[in-house]
Amino acid sequence: MKIRFINQLQDLSIEQWQQLQHDGNPFMRREFLLALELSGAASEKSGWQPMHLVLEDDQGLAGFMPLYLKNHSYGEYVFDWAWADAYERYGLAYYPKLVSAVPYTPSQGQRILLRKGIQPNDCIPLILKEIKKQANQLGASSWHLLFPSEDENQSLENTGTLTRLNCQFHWFNRDNWQDFEQFLGSFSSRKRKNVRQERRKIGQQSLTLQRIPGTEITQVQLDHFYRCYHITYLQRGRRGYLNKAFFQHLLDTMPEQMMLVIAEHHFHANNEHSSMSHNRSHTEANSNQHNPGDNQADSEAIQDTHDEPSESNDMVTRPVAAALFFHDAESLYGRYWGSVVDADCLHFEACYYQGIEFCLEKGLKHFDPGTQGEHKISRGFKPIITCSNHWVAEEGFQDTLKQFVQEEAEHTFRYAQEAENLLPFKQV
Repeated sequence: MKIRFINQLQDLSIEQWQQLQHDGNPFMRREFLLALELSGAASEKSGWQPMHLVLEDDQGLAGFMPLYLKNHSYGEYVFDWAWADAYERYGLAYYPKLVSAVPYTPSQGQRILLRKGIQPNDCIPLILKEIKKQANQLGASSWHLLFPSEDENQSLENTGTLTRLNCQFHWFNRDNWQDFEQFLGSFSSRKRKNVRQERRKIGQQSLTLQRIPGTEITQVQLDHFYRCYHITYLQRGRRGYLNKAFFQHLLDTMPEQMMLVIAEHHFHANNEHSSMSHNRSHTEANSNQHNPGDNQADSEAIQDTHDEPSESNDMVTRPVAAALFFHDAESLYGRYWGSVVDADCLHFEACYYQGIEFCLEKGLKHFDPGTQGEHKISRGFKPIITCSNHWVAEEGFQDTLKQFVQEEAEHTFRYAQEAENLLPFKQV
């Protein structure tokens, strides 16, 4: 068995990829990873230079692990800026570094795809040996495996790598709820009342939402979603990591694992300016001022294309927000959201409650709504521990970082326990 490194995923054919076992997770599909590369989101220019690890034997492709050479820590969601600062204080270079992850996607899952009959324990020692050799050749300070599966994390025990822990909040259909009312029925009275009030506010603001299967998403709807996504990032003073070409490629190649929520505002034709404030303002007009020349075509498309309202008698309907989800046979994954209005509780409805309803409708037992967000707890999302694995070449930092991850783990476990005590469910 041997290992080589490739600079683009297209070096592996569809037929080769199909030799690998895949659990259905949308983010480790060839189509998803390829969309990142073809759109430029994962490229040398973006700081995610592909350098994928390929495992081969006399039968052909035996395994694959995404690998990127990075000169920054953006888009990882396992924060190591303090590590980089420590290196700098000692006159050492932390960048470049090697990262095995799905770029911009803090979702736990397979990171090493293997052919049937091959186990992680069979190849982890060889993978680590070649990663270290590659890091030495490139002058990389370290290797980081982000959000691996539990099995992969266990396979890396006793290999000299460090394990960092993080806390996310996920929804589980723990009692085989059949609909949203059954789910709410498991809440304490006060928490149940709060959720119902939040959902009523949507109708009180003349908003409605619809869930659209990926195979039925139209070009107009995708354009609306991207405009919302882009404007929401511009409000924070920066561009979104992902461009229109990325989302277009996904819709063209893997729509069966996508779902789009669109929110619409209904108002009288003579009262277009409702109580909701619009987020379009100067962020659209000045979008080219952020990262000049980068994604310029996207910016122009956003400025020139507005969501056209539909009219019926004196009523007007205009799409105002959107959230894009992915799913497999067991789980729903909330990833991207945006809005052109400031509407009370709209984010909770579009990103959480609509996702829970989808899970209940489709029989999905698990919903990963994205990283961070303590506000998820009171809405029925349970704290879970995720992990990442790290190797650093500089031996002088080993003991210091080992102590750091131990203290971090203790804090993470305490935090998760405290969060568990705040869940809205009735006490048994």
